[in-house]
Amino acid sequence: MIEAVALNGAIDRDGPRALYLQVAERIASACRERYRAGERIPAESELMTAFGVARHTLRHAIDVLEQRGVLERRRGLGTFVLPAPLPYPLHAQARFSETIAAQGRARESRLMAAATTWLSGVSPDSAVSSASSSRLIRVRRSSCVQ
Repeated sequence: MIEAVALNGAIDRDGPRALYLQVAERIASACRERYRAGERIPAESELMTAFGVARHTLRHAIDVLEQRGVLERRRGLGTFVLPAPLPYPLHAQARFSETIAAQGRARESRLMAAATTWLSGVSPDSAVSSASSSRLIRVRRSSCVQ
């Protein structure tokens, strides 16, 4: 439970680091060590007692973790641990399918829409075609990681 994590690393009330950031670090640590994605963490009242902080401080800490993608609040249900973000490099040589396969994860592709359009009056310099009319096929698909 998070109470044990709070005791392992005491909150430094006199130090330069803001209390809400210290609480956020302790909760994030507990999420990595004790909780799986989709699990609910203890209620605000329990966390306030465990860390000895005010509700505003705790909520600020949870806000930080929501922004970082660690937690998700669900109205009326509680606060839940999110799955770790998918590491995906952003550069010119990045290939989604290859990156996902290298991580040992499965990818699924879904056809969202397809349409054929006839273009007329395409200029001869166009990369599409040098003919007076050309067919353009527009495909929208979505790739999902499982």
